[in-house]
Amino acid sequence: MKTWFATYYPSQGATGLEATVLASEKGISIGFRNAEETGQVFWPLRGTVFRLSPDRQRTVISRSGEFSYVEIEGTEAAAFLQQEEEERARPWYRQRGFVAFSWQFRIAIMIIGFFAFLYWVVMPWLADRAAKRIPISAEIQFGEAMYNALLSDAGEDSNASRLVNEFFDELTVASHYPVRLHVMEGSEINAFALPGGPIVIWTGLLKRLNNFEELAALISHEYMHVAGRHTTRALMRKQGGRIAIAMIFGQTGAVTAALASQAGELHSLSYSRNLETEADTAGARLLLQRGISRQGFTGLFDVLKQEDRGQGVPEIISSHPQLDKRKELISRLPFPPTATEHPQLERIFNELKQRYP
Repeated sequence: MKTWFATYYPSQGATGLEATVLASEKGISIGFRNAEETGQVFWPLRGTVFRLSPDRQRTVISRSGEFSYVEIEGTEAAAFLQQEEEERARPWYRQRGFVAFSWQFRIAIMIIGFFAFLYWVVMPWLADRAAKRIPISAEIQFGEAMYNALLSDAGEDSNASRLVNEFFDELTVASHYPVRLHVMEGSEINAFALPGGPIVIWTGLLKRLNNFEELAALISHEYMHVAGRHTTRALMRKQGGRIAIAMIFGQTGAVTAALASQAGELHSLSYSRNLETEADTAGARLLLQRGISRQGFTGLFDVLKQEDRGQGVPEIISSHPQLDKRKELISRLPFPPTATEHPQLERIFNELKQRYP
């Protein structure tokens, strides 16, 4: 946008009037004044012509087919109008407005990409780093606080809990955590692990298991979420890095309350695909070391897939429905052709099935 002082001639042979010219990419606005009044006219750039005076000291602007015109000292106005004329002649994608928008769009994409990089790359890295710095004793406290916030008033089947803990003990898993399994009465097809050791299994899922191998697969999978600190890492990421940053700077006192406040999210908490794969493969290796058939995992996946077809996606896999891919991964592990007999595990499982046929 440019402004010049000028002389405006409203008609051929008329006396020139003092005027101010305001030029933009849209047109020429001329404000003039005479002895009686002030006025204003607007000329769109399309249809406006310009030339230099014979002495090339003034710019003369007029409307095509009209007798009014305006004179501006110097050649700056002519240069501006020439530039605007060339701009209008360019293809639309090279015009000034589009180029400016294009740069704004690129900058917006770069900003979005930067924040996406923070969320998808930096925050998981911070969460993993912070999780590794949490003392086991603090993680156990987190789990206890979350269990009390979420399940202290839930209906636990103490006899079934005793049996699944006996089942876990028979697996002889060496752990830094005081693992404790809890069986909750309810129709949910669900199980989840809390930080520091608690594992919760709903009777709705127990009823659908067919053999002790499937129960062993379920428990080993959830235990690996505990051992790998997966729940802690997932909750840290869900908090948007606030907990992770606090841990990195040693502010452990604020972390327990923040994690406990997320207890209600455990039903729908999603692990990343990498964490699910890690829990599957580590759990399957545990079964392999105990001589338990891979059919435990493949059978468990079949049960969950059947429930998916019949009643909607079970909560335990609501965020990870790629059961066929997980089943294929387990099938590639080097299990022996025959499995070891486990009469104690089978006995405990049969007692559970008597309670929940």
